[in-house]
Amino acid sequence: MSEESSPGSGSKAFLVERYVPGITKVQFEAAERRIRRAVRDLAATGAAIRLVSSAFVPTEEIVLSVFEASAEETVIDANVRSGVHVDRVQPAELSRDEDLD
Repeated sequence: MSEESSPGSGSKAFLVERYVPGITKVQFEAAERRIRRAVRDLAATGAAIRLVSSAFVPTEEIVLSVFEASAEETVIDANVRSGVHVDRVQPAELSRDEDLD
């Protein structure tokens, strides 16, 4: 299963919040590559996880990432494996284009 594939019908969405004082765009991009690699590695072992998207807000020094996974622990594991700290993980509801028609 690749990071672009859906983790399946049992997956849930999680919002990961990180406060990263002084983070630059280059550092954000490097962290994203490490997280995506960790997600691929976990998915290769059969874990249901996908990084949906991330947003870097430079003026607030925060990074917000949305994951789909079978469990919060899987999301935390991906971040730990990548060496990226997590301030908070919250279950989230995602809207999809097809849901809004």
